[in-house]
Amino acid sequence: MEHQRTYSEQQVKDILMKAVDLQQQGALAGTADANGLSRDQLVKMATELGIDPKYVDAAIDQVRVSQGQDKGVRFLGIPLSHTHEAVVDGELDPERFDVVMPELGTPNMNSNFSGSSQVGRSLTARVSKGFAFGPITVVSRDGKTKVTGKHSAFVGFMAGMYPAIILSFVLGAGMIAKGHLVGGLVAILGILGTGLGLFTLMARKADQAMKEVVSRVAAVVADETRAQDVRDNLARPTSVAPQDEAHVEDRA
Repeated sequence: MEHQRTYSEQQVKDILMKAVDLQQQGALAGTADANGLSRDQLVKMATELGIDPKYVDAAIDQVRVSQGQDKGVRFLGIPLSHTHEAVVDGELDPERFDVVMPELGTPNMNSNFSGSSQVGRSLTARVSKGFAFGPITVVSRDGKTKVTGKHSAFVGFMAGMYPAIILSFVLGAGMIAKGHLVGGLVAILGILGTGLGLFTLMARKADQAMKEVVSRVAAVVADETRAQDVRDNLARPTSVAPQDEAHVEDRA
């Protein structure tokens, strides 16, 4: 009566996940070799498992991109400086560096606003998109493309904390000078607290925005390098074996 047994929701999940795992292992056993699997083999395997091939390419791009960041500098929980990094397997053609510019808030490399400069296989530009603001570099060599963006809290400080400092000094000092000591101190603390809160919010948003920009640039690079590989394969001449050439000559 094994077929009449019922299973809990968690057991159903475990069974299905194990079944998929076993099916994958079976597919791998029939196709894998010492050199691994090609994209076409992965697509075929995914199709057999009922997975849309478009998700295979998306997964390949994600695997090709590794991301990280340094510990950065923090003050009272505020990210003052962070360096975000992504490394893509594949070299982006330096002549195609302009494809990343729209992700930086700049339509092209000829814009003076971008502050971009290219030296050989290295591009340096400035991100100015949403809350993200800071330098970014794209370096293509040794079979990889490295994208590095550095977040700085300077804009958040100038927009949030700096005006609060000036306003608190002017308003609070003025109240104290007129004999309103307690009121002046309360005004100073209130304005500085508001400025600090705004500064913290903007700094965190800017840090997250820079991380997202680096991720989007890496995704663009992954797409472009994959397209480069396709173009290179199509442009590569097909070699003809010597025996085939002789056979052609005999028929002629």
